[in-house]
Amino acid sequence: MDKIALENISEAGHDEWFDTGWWFEPFGLDRPAVLAKLREVLPQSLDARSLPPVSRKCYPLADGEPEGTLLLWPGPRCGLAMLVSLGGDRQQLVSIWPFTSDGSTYRMEIDRVRLAPDRLQAIITGAIGNELVIEWHDINFAMNRSFYVKGSVHEVALAGIAHSVRFGAPPPLEFALDHPLHAHLLDLQPETAITPSGTIPLVMDQMASIMPIDDETPTLYSISGPVVAVEPYTGQLFGRTAWMVDVIVARIGVGTEEDVTLSVLFTDKVLGSHTPPVPGGYLSAAIRLQGRIWLPNVT
Repeated sequence: MDKIALENISEAGHDEWFDTGWWFEPFGLDRPAVLAKLREVLPQSLDARSLPPVSRKCYPLADGEPEGTLLLWPGPRCGLAMLVSLGGDRQQLVSIWPFTSDGSTYRMEIDRVRLAPDRLQAIITGAIGNELVIEWHDINFAMNRSFYVKGSVHEVALAGIAHSVRFGAPPPLEFALDHPLHAHLLDLQPETAITPSGTIPLVMDQMASIMPIDDETPTLYSISGPVVAVEPYTGQLFGRTAWMVDVIVARIGVGTEEDVTLSVLFTDKVLGSHTPPVPGGYLSAAIRLQGRIWLPNVT
């Protein structure tokens, strides 16, 4: 098989996009605390090169591409990922971040790859159903990057890690008599309730949304939607209690008939004094989106 050149899809990203210090905030850790923990966990870490699939044997990279691996602690499901650059006899720790391998799986068509300066990390842009375009940090990029070809389609496991949360649906939107949509809403639903003042309230408790928080921080999203499932998270995450919460964040397809549900990890630190969410509830959150190729080349 020909060697894969990342240039057929990639472009340069910004260094600050891959500054992972603030990624540990949901776990009550700052950068010095994480660095102090490294000496303890490095000897116990698992080298991701020992895990299937070893994609590089099937999809060799072009000459000049750096070699890298991940050291995972306490194991491959969740915890601390340590990115190591391999160059000859020298190994260098490049970056560290919290991760979970769990998540919601969707078929994604890949559009572009934005590389970190070390070329061992990347932010991936892809689409669900040719409609919902999102960006995520691929936690396994150093190991699976040779799968990324423009237009390739993979099953991708996506998970959000929540940094803040707000419970309850936003208040109804009020459309006054002189609003351009007032008559249109009545045409669509003649039975629509009208207040004594003549306004039409649009209830928001079933709204689903996922939107970038700003243009400067890819993978950071604001989500809102109904909660459909809540499970205690049994993985080891720096001693925190956590829950995996499935939230409807979009509706796509003809007539918006297909729900896009995202798995979001909430720690007890983020929830604070709130009790965990329950199915049927509604929440909004700021999340960081990460993912990995679960099944490559599904078409």
